[in-house]
Order: sequence, then structure tokens, then C-alpha cells
Amino acid sequence: MRKLKMMDNISIVVDSEVLSKWKYDFISRLIKKSEIKEIIVWKKTSRTYYKEFIYKFLTYNLSNLSLVSKFNSIPRNYTSDFFGIKGNLLWLSDLSLPKDYADTIYFIGNCEGKNYSLNSYLSKHNKRNYGNFSMLIKKQKNIFQILSYSYTELIGYNPVKTINQHLGSLQYLTNGLLSPGNYKDVQTILNQNIVVKTNEFENGIVHKFIAKVFNWLLYFTSWSLYEYPNIVSTVSKNTLEANKLNKLFEDSPWRFKADPFFDQKSGDMLVENFNYFTGRGHLSIFPYSRPEEITEIITPSKIHYSYPQIMKIEENLFLIPESAQSNRIDLYKLEDGKASFVKTLVDSFAGIDPTVVFFQNKYWLFATDGNEGSYWKLHIWYSDDLLGEWKPHRLNPVKSDVRSSRGAGSIYKDGSRLIRPTQNCFPNYGSSISLNEINKLTPNEFEETVVGEIFPPEGGDFTGIHTIAHLGNKTVVDLKTQPFLPGARILPLLRSRGKVNSNYSDVDNSLLKRWGLLIIMGISLILFYLFGWQTLSFFG
Repeated sequence: MRKLKMMDNISIVVDSEVLSKWKYDFISRLIKKSEIKEIIVWKKTSRTYYKEFIYKFLTYNLSNLSLVSKFNSIPRNYTSDFFGIKGNLLWLSDLSLPKDYADTIYFIGNCEGKNYSLNSYLSKHNKRNYGNFSMLIKKQKNIFQILSYSYTELIGYNPVKTINQHLGSLQYLTNGLLSPGNYKDVQTILNQNIVVKTNEFENGIVHKFIAKVFNWLLYFTSWSLYEYPNIVSTVSKNTLEANKLNKLFEDSPWRFKADPFFDQKSGDMLVENFNYFTGRGHLSIFPYSRPEEITEIITPSKIHYSYPQIMKIEENLFLIPESAQSNRIDLYKLEDGKASFVKTLVDSFAGIDPTVVFFQNKYWLFATDGNEGSYWKLHIWYSDDLLGEWKPHRLNPVKSDVRSSRGAGSIYKDGSRLIRPTQNCFPNYGSSISLNEINKLTPNEFEETVVGEIFPPEGGDFTGIHTIAHLGNKTVVDLKTQPFLPGARILPLLRSRGKVNSNYSDVDNSLLKRWGLLIIMGISLILFYLFGWQTLSFFG
């Protein structure tokens, strides 16, 4: 791949030859795409606090790596002052930016636009937008420009995981150097979705963890399909009205249907049919006007399938479902209720909610990364032919935003707008559906803007929304509820749904971890039995 010339003359500033893994990854990715003038090793270090030692011990992406014998083709400049330093700088030092530097400085900033400092970053990790939000900023004297940002999942009861996964995403801020975004200011980015009305940011870590365990013990997540008669506006905030919802199936809460997709020509609907206790989904199809005629689609393997998006080419109906368990994105031909394998579109990638659209004489495939960042790390591939060769987008992952990356239904046209529905997973999975207008989509560029949003009905039992489908003036959504059923989550903990051809040795599937969770849940259940909800007050 040809390296870009826009970054010529840039120098990377670090505190020493030993630096955190996330900085090493950042430099590695940048060097693959750009020409680097030199690495300036700044012989000054900031004060180290006790919290930094703790987090460095616990956090993989804060572990130390040495630059010695690495990137040997790039000259080193060891200095303790900036006399004689010229040219553009990429600032990866924890020290403050030089105030009167004449040339351009690129740096990573927090939600206040201040230079990334490890100590200040960690000291505010439990507050909203700290620990899971960062920007790449261009500073030219007193003029600041936001080039790219990363907004990842906030795990309130596990700050170490929140910080680690966010640090791992920072290397992709380099996309802002290759294709700068058009961002007005920080608040425009942060407020693109509704302000979350929750007090979960005020509670202590132990309180959040115990509350989570009790939720696991007493409730489980279920989804149901509802028809909504109104045309949902693309360019405004929509809150569904509960009294206008029509439930399509009277399913048991533990055996439900979700992920609706329409065949616009026939009017048939495809859905995921999920069994909570087996943990496996299969695909079904039915005439939309006669849901009682629902039949299961025969698939070539018995893995978990969901998100049955379809593409019709001439008289052929193709199916591109989520099959992340196989670590591939596959294409099937759907005929007479049977899905026959055609080809693998993307291999060695656990694509979550893959969505295909034909636009500007190309097919475009969008999917988030099920191995890391299933809520926020968006990848794109493109091809001239659905059955042809698929190429990765130059900026992959093109986006890192927990609020508007993961697919939520078919991409559609609204007038001249190309709209991509996505899931807003902040602060929780299924908080709302974000409607994104795609502004740029080429093999080298990607840009989209949130222009609308859809919320589940206020009050009542609905706690989330996941996918949306349109047929004429009808809208179908799947809505989340949290049925009360103590112990319902115990059985799923004892089963394992590993990847195809894996040895099931991943820690997430280990018996040790699952039995550990069962023990914690058992202790929590005893505490709840003895003290009720007052148990939470023991933990602040």
C-alpha cells in the first residue's frame, strides 16, 4: 500500500523509549500509512501517582513496551527542550503541550479538549465521557480542529475493562490524519444523541456491580416484534407511542422473535427466532399478512443465525445473515424455504449485524467486529458484484462510536438521503436507534451524521429498541423487556456457544469462569433473601 504524503515532516513526541502498549500500537499503525520524519524522545517525565501503578498492573493496554530495536528506519532525537525543533508534531507525551510552538501539533484530547494525561484520565474514569471518549485534535497556534474521535462502551462496574477497550481503539484515531472529519465542536459530537437521564454515573463501582448481579439473578432480556402504523421521521427524534403498537406474535418471553427484514416485492418478512435456554437463533419467514404461516428456514449448519438481511437481484433472493459464530460473513441463496451456501464474502471476521446496500454502482457491506468492539468498531467492504471479490475499506475500522456503529436494519433512501439505521448502545444495549445520513462513501472515505433517533415508548415495560424495518407506511420494530424470572440466566451460563472449529478454550467459554459467576450469583441470592434490596445499601 502506498503511504500517504499529507503527513510528511511529522515527528512523533514520546516521553521515553518505554511506552504504553496503546501508544506503541498507535505509532505502528501510523507508520504503515504515512512517512515519519523522526521520533523525538522527550527526556522529561510527569509525576507518577499510585493510581497509575495500579491501573498499569491491571490494564493490558497500559503495559509497557520498549521502542529499542523497533522502527529502526526512523531517526531518534533525544532532547530535553524544544530549541531548534521545527515541523509538525504528533504529541504522545503525557506532558503539557508547548504553548508557543509555531507549527502544527496533533494530539489526543479528552472530552474537555485537553491533552491526554494518564493521571487526569484515570482520575475521572468513573464519570461520563471519561475513560471511553477521546479525540484526535489538530492545533495550529490558537486554532483547534477535531479530526476524529472514539466513543466506546462504558462498563460502569468494571472501569478497568472500560479503559482497556477504549485505549485499544485509540490507534484508529489515525484515520483523522488520513481523512479528517468535519466536526464543529466537542458538544456537537457528544450531544448527537439524547442526553441520558440516569444516575448510574453517580453510584460507586461495587454498587453497580452488585446491582448488575441482582439483575442477572432475577431478570432476563426478551424481545418482541411490534407493528407501528406511523411513518417514523428520519430527521427528528421519535418516541413510539405504546397505545399504537400492535404485537405480531404472542410468544413466550424465553422464545421470541427479533431482527425483522422485509422482502419489499413479495411482502414476506424474515426474522430471527431465538430460544433463550438453548442460546441459539434460527431464521424464519412468513407472509406479513399471515404471520400464522411462519416457517423455519433450513440452513446448512446448526450455528446461531440472526439478522436475516436479504438482497434481491433479478429473480434471485440472497440472504446475508449474522453468523458471527462461524467467524465469517457468508452469502446464501434463499429458495423454497432453504438457504443454500453461495460464498464467503468476508473471512476471519466475526461480523455483527452485516448490512449490504447497493450505492453508486457498488455493493457496500457494513458490520461491526464481534471479536472486539461489537457495539462500536465499524468496518466496511465493497465490491462491484455481490458474487465478486470484496475489498476492505482503506480506513477500517471506519468508525468507533458505541452510539451509532452497529447496524439496526436495512439501509434505505429517504428522498435524496441515504439513511443507515444503527443501534445506540449507550449507556445500555438497545437504548435507541440512531438514524445516520451517509454523507461520503468511497473506497477511501466515509462520513455519516446522526440526523434522527427512535426511542422505545416511555414508561411501561419497554426498556430498549433494536431493529427497524419498513414496508410502505408500516414500520416494524423489536422492543426489549426485562421479564422477572429468578434463576433464568443460570442455564445459559452452563452452556457454551464457541466459534466453529474452535477448541472452546477461550476464557469467555471456560467452565471456571461460568462456575465462578454461578458462585457469585448464589451468594448474591442469599444476601437478597436475607436482606432484600437493602443489600445494595451495604455497598454505597
